[in-house]
Amino acid sequence: MEIIVATLFTAIILSFLYSYNINNKLVDSIEYNHQLMINNTALLSEIELMNNQLSLQKEKKEKEIIDARKDALKRSRNVMRGQATEHLAPLIQDSYNPKDFRFMANPIDYVIFDGLSDLIDKKRKNINKIILLDVKTGSSNLTTVQRRIRDALKEGKVEFQIYNPDKEELG
Repeated sequence: MEIIVATLFTAIILSFLYSYNINNKLVDSIEYNHQLMINNTALLSEIELMNNQLSLQKEKKEKEIIDARKDALKRSRNVMRGQATEHLAPLIQDSYNPKDFRFMANPIDYVIFDGLSDLIDKKRKNINKIILLDVKTGSSNLTTVQRRIRDALKEGKVEFQIYNPDKEELG
C-alpha cells in the first residue's frame, strides 16, 4: 500500500510540477507578448509622430513654393512696369520736351538735351542744359555704378571730346 501511496503522491507531484511548468511557460509567453505589444505601441506612436512631422514639413514646403511663386510673379510685374515706365517716361513727364530725350538704357536710361528740339527747329540758339536721367519705380534705388556717375557729375568730372579714327586721335 505504501508503494501505491508513494506512486500516487509522485504522480500528483509530477502533475503539479508539469502544470506549474506549463503555467510558467504560459506566463512567460503572456509577458513576452505583452512586452511586444508595448514595444509595438511605442513604435506605432513614433511612426505616427514622424508622419505628423513629415506632413507639417510638406505643408511648410508647399506654402514656401506658393509664396515663392507669388513673389516671383510680383517681381516680374514690377520689372515689366519699370521697363514700360522707362520707355514711356518722355511722354508722361512734363518737365522736358520728349523730343529732347535720347534713350541709352545702360547704365543711365536717358540723356536729355534740354532745348535741343528748339535748337534744331531754329527756335533758339543754345541748349539749356544736359541731364542724365534714370527712371525708377517703386522702391528701386540707384545702382552703385549709377551713384558713381552721379558723383562724377557733381564733382565736375565731365568733358566733351571728339574722336576721329581717320586721324587716330581723341581730343
